Amino acid sequence: TGHIQKGLSLPPAAMPDEIVDQFLSSNPDELGANMRTSYREQSAFDEYRNVDICPLATVEQVKSGRVPIIFPVVKQNVPLYYTPATYAKHLKNVLDIIDNYPNYYFVPIPYEAEDNVCIIVNEEKEAMLVRTAFPSMVFDFNHPQIVRHLQEYLYQIANRVGYTDISRKKIRSQILGTRPLSLAVTTSISGLFGFPLRSAYCASKHALFGFFESLELENPNVRVTFLIPGRINTPISKSAVLKDGSNYAKMDKGQANGMDVDKCARVAVKAIAKRKHRKLIGGIELTMVYIKKWCPWLYYKLAGRISAT
Repeated sequence: TGHIQKGLSLPPAAMPDEIVDQFLSSNPDELGANMRTSYREQSAFDEYRNVDICPLATVEQVKSGRVPIIFPVVKQNVPLYYTPATYAKHLKNVLDIIDNYPNYYFVPIPYEAEDNVCIIVNEEKEAMLVRTAFPSMVFDFNHPQIVRHLQEYLYQIANRVGYTDISRKKIRSQILGTRPLSLAVTTSISGLFGFPLRSAYCASKHALFGFFESLELENPNVRVTFLIPGRINTPISKSAVLKDGSNYAKMDKGQANGMDVDKCARVAVKAIAKRKHRKLIGGIELTMVYIKKWCPWLYYKLAGRISAT
């Protein structure tokens, strides 16, 4: 035996603790600790077949902030909605259950905002229909024929999607492609313009912009933050190689007078947290970025006169 259900949200058994806490703080009810425990304890997935048919929202839908968090059979006085972060955590928990319990099956279906009916079938025993829209209603059935018909209806949906064997791997890839992903790419102001004695370095930094901007445009779940430092006080110049292959082994004056590396790190972390697309980090040398953008003729006059070291 086992159970199969069609929900309106991601599986309750994979609900992150912070979502349960948020619900209980906004919707105090008589269930109290029992409700908290039930949503934090996973079923015995290794003993029985469990099939969860759940809507899988697109990245755009999650970013809109209007994908609801639904707790079946629990009255919700205050509606809750996923953020990209909580949705990603919930999906990670789903993946963990898929990877650890071979008798658990996740069946993704398109998210439809107007759908408001959950169907829960405890195979061969009972079935439940839950209407979450106002006025909310719960129908409990234990007549064998009704239970069997509802069970067959749900398995028709699951089989139409496909959820066993090779489909299981495909579904896992589909979940990974839905999770919001943030990337931080450290490039340089040398990726925004050319500079004397920096031809290979500038080329590599320009390439980072081209590659990761294309990656972001090709994958709507990916968000890239470009960290664009100028002169930072690190010993990078000592590792430069001369034409004979020997190390330069000197600290450039410009590098030595650059921004403190710890301050650079703090600025970078703040930019990543705010999900900025681009963040310039440095001092007076950043002026050249704006000169190149707004007065390119002046950039060509100045760039060759500034010491590369």
